[in-house]
Amino acid sequence: MYQFDGVDIDWEYPVGGGMSTNITRPEDKQNFTLLLKCLREKLDAAGAEDGKKYLLTIAAPAGSYTINNAEPELYHKYLDFINLMTYDYSGSWDTFVNHMSPLYMNPDDPSYPQRKETFNADWTIHEYLRLGVPAEKLNLGVPYYAAGWKNITGGTKGLFGTGGQALDNVMHHFIRGLLDSPESGFTRYWDDNSKAPYVWNPLSCTMYTYEDEVSLENKCNYILNKGLGGIMIWELSGDYPANGGSTLTSTIYNTFFTDSSKDDKYGDVDADGDVNSTDITILKRYLLRKMDRLPYPEREYLVDLNKDGAVDSTDLSILKRYILRKLEVIPIN
Repeated sequence: MYQFDGVDIDWEYPVGGGMSTNITRPEDKQNFTLLLKCLREKLDAAGAEDGKKYLLTIAAPAGSYTINNAEPELYHKYLDFINLMTYDYSGSWDTFVNHMSPLYMNPDDPSYPQRKETFNADWTIHEYLRLGVPAEKLNLGVPYYAAGWKNITGGTKGLFGTGGQALDNVMHHFIRGLLDSPESGFTRYWDDNSKAPYVWNPLSCTMYTYEDEVSLENKCNYILNKGLGGIMIWELSGDYPANGGSTLTSTIYNTFFTDSSKDDKYGDVDADGDVNSTDITILKRYLLRKMDRLPYPEREYLVDLNKDGAVDSTDLSILKRYILRKLEVIPIN
């Protein structure tokens, strides 16, 4: 972590879970708390001697089983913040195809009741809050990678289907590459219940679950609304800075540190935070029926530039005039 000075513990996991080679013991539930207490005392002593503050932080689990195998209600007082690993709710170990990092539960999820209820970031946050952890100490973890399956049967465009073969995780920029290439056969879809995107190729029956700018913006606003400490990224190399394009990191920054009224821009068809010629190209392809849908259909209202309830050639004309600086502002009535 940038300018981090202290100790960060990533124990995966006390009592059970993690690698099959892990040594696990029931008493490690209490030992984990004692470890953090001892570290806090030593760091405070060193800080008093050095005249500075040393941080003590942890990576903390998101699942109910692993949360119960520790004592958040006790150990939080020794920590400066807690990075919640609110991802990997689904992955290569599953044959059931589901979101890797959903914000909320989808009521249509056919999973067994406990999984359906608890395998989402909102449940994880509320569980730590229920255990008495202060909201400002909790950082929501987000993935810069994707999990996928191929030869999927059933489900809705792969989601909630059965994976024939799990795929290796890929970085976010790999998914962006698929979506930027019409020949890839992949289309982005949005689960509005879970506030999570996924991509689907009907020919190979392949689906990837991942994080993108829209889902990240939802999570950033969730963090602000809940008064949480912030966000944790795993990990930075998965971002997409190619050709000056939008990045996940800039989405986080812009949502946290700019006025929320500036986050959603009329004419920003590709949700990259800028209105430029790329948006013209995408809108033109959509109107010529070379695309079945806009990249972010849940933001279609931002493409209705004259606010007449339809996205059509008039909006394309307005967008062109704006980019050519013949208009000072959009939308127009």
